[in-house]
Amino acid sequence: MQPLQVEIEKRGSALVVHLLGEMSLQMEDVDVAFRQVASQKPSIVIVDLSKLNYISSLGIGLLLALRKDMGTGGTMRIAGAQGMVIDALRRARLTDMFEFCDSVDDAVTGKKVAAAAKKS
Repeated sequence: MQPLQVEIEKRGSALVVHLLGEMSLQMEDVDVAFRQVASQKPSIVIVDLSKLNYISSLGIGLLLALRKDMGTGGTMRIAGAQGMVIDALRRARLTDMFEFCDSVDDAVTGKKVAAAAKKS
C-alpha cells in the first residue's frame, strides 16, 4: 500500500488538489485539505487523480463532501482519473456529478472529456 500524499496548488483562479498514492482508510490529510480548500470558496477546484492508484468508498465520500461543501457557487473538476480509479467512479455512477478532464491543464481551461461518462 502506497501512503497517500496531498498537495494543494493555486493555478490562476483555480485551486488544484493533487492526490498521490492510495485513498483507502487513512485519509485525515485529505479531509483536512478538502475542508481548507472549500473554506476558501474558490470558483474552481480541480482534484488531480492522475497519480492516484486506488480509491475506496471512503475516498469517494470525501469527493462528494468536497463538492457539497463548495456549494452552488463553484465548479469541481476531476483531472486525470484512470484505471481502477475511473472505474470506481463510473461504478458509483458519479460521472454525471463531476466534470472530468484528461489533465490538470485541460481542467484549468475547462476542456472536458466526454469519454469518462460514456464508458461503462
